[in-house]
Amino acid sequence: MKNLHPKIRGTIIEYQVATALMQLGCNVSFPLGECSPYDLIFEFNKKLYRVQVKHAVKENGKFYIYCQKQQGNLNTKLISVSYELDDFEFFGTYLDGICYLIDNDKKRTVRSFRLNLPKNLQIRNIDYAVEYEAEYVLKKLENLNVQPRIDMHKLLETKKEENRLNSLKALDASNSQYGTIWITNGDVNKKINKNDKIPEGFRRGRTYNWMKK
Repeated sequence: MKNLHPKIRGTIIEYQVATALMQLGCNVSFPLGECSPYDLIFEFNKKLYRVQVKHAVKENGKFYIYCQKQQGNLNTKLISVSYELDDFEFFGTYLDGICYLIDNDKKRTVRSFRLNLPKNLQIRNIDYAVEYEAEYVLKKLENLNVQPRIDMHKLLETKKEENRLNSLKALDASNSQYGTIWITNGDVNKKINKNDKIPEGFRRGRTYNWMKK
């Protein structure tokens, strides 16, 4: 949708979000005119929630949404203005066949969401996209005790284990004998690559002088 006019692109995303919410069992309504700070309203469990729909920008395993609006001032210039917390309950977006509902957070002008786990398994200061999928958010609205999609405790334990293994690898790599083994024929000791074939008459291990006495 890169080449589409922003208005057309916005309308498409609004209807994608609305359709996804309807498929999840919600009733959806649209406000008349363009003066409302929200783009649609959905009803879930007899409660109404307002949604401001935003275009998602996908990049480097993440997607971003911009949490501000363009507003004209007295000089007819467009300026970026933050939404108020009571303007709506959720930002909504639609990406790769998935609808997302994101809490309205006035403190941040840009929100980013990781689509997969980072290689370093970082767990702090990261919003994972799976925690904001509309289907999961609706489950949380229905039941506050729903378990998180990402088990941070398990992820932390996995990270600790990976760090331990990486430390062992680093120690091995710093060892001058890394990748070699000792072999002996009973009189002569020598080192070979551990992947090399042991010559005939030799075996793994070393022979020490005191062993010959």
